[in-house]
Amino acid sequence: MEALTLCAVVWWIYLLPLIPVAGLVWYFGRRRVQWNGWDFAIVLLPVVVWVGATMVNSDYKTLANCVEVMALGCMAPLAPIVRVIVGRRGYQRWLAIGLLMGVCVVAAGLSAFVPLLPE
Repeated sequence: MEALTLCAVVWWIYLLPLIPVAGLVWYFGRRRVQWNGWDFAIVLLPVVVWVGATMVNSDYKTLANCVEVMALGCMAPLAPIVRVIVGRRGYQRWLAIGLLMGVCVVAAGLSAFVPLLPE
């Protein structure tokens, strides 16, 4: 039960910087881009990747490493911003999938390469 509570807290830490920025981009970019499910998967999937990668290597992490999730939440809105900048050019579904995969790779990289932070 404690693990689920911790995962929920980590998810809210991730959403704190993501939702205000990405929400505005999704709302004001709705006429420029046709949003699909892959665009909105950025709300959950990168956190799942980060938590999974952290659980695999959990002996080197502390609660102070939740700062990584905040940094990930600050970087994730770049994906919808790029989608709005590109607009309707190209194949939008594959661009959304590629941007989501990029954010997930960043999440795995943060989990793998950020060292233990003191509490």
